[in-house]
Amino acid sequence: MQAFNWDWAALPQFKNNMGVGSQSYPTYFGITKRSEHPDEAMEVLKYLLTDQFQASLAEKGIMPVVKTKDVIANFGKGSPFKNRRMQAAFHNKFAPIPPMAIYDQDIVKIYTQYANSVNQNAMDLNTAFGKAEEDAVKFIQAFKMK
Repeated sequence: MQAFNWDWAALPQFKNNMGVGSQSYPTYFGITKRSEHPDEAMEVLKYLLTDQFQASLAEKGIMPVVKTKDVIANFGKGSPFKNRRMQAAFHNKFAPIPPMAIYDQDIVKIYTQYANSVNQNAMDLNTAFGKAEEDAVKFIQAFKMK
């Protein structure tokens, strides 16, 4: 049996937005006001943002948040896929993350509910997306009426 032949490539660009790719979909970290050790938590966050730590993530193929040349140059070098063109992830600039609407979290809950139905084989994908969209539109309309 032949192994699957694959590699990385930069996403296509729109003519009116050359050099811009997809959003980065970052994971956010923060310290809540309920933290019993905010100073210590801040020290951890500071460490997570050091070039040293970010370079270790990048080397494993985990997208870094620090964009220094050294960190980016090592992206994927220690991963099982080091022979792939992982640098394609940085070919374009990341698109800006749009601001969230007040009701975004509620809409995510609606879609998650239907995604769970699909995962549990209680509903097919097309029906789930159709019902999720219907519920989301109803929610937004009701929200706007407030």
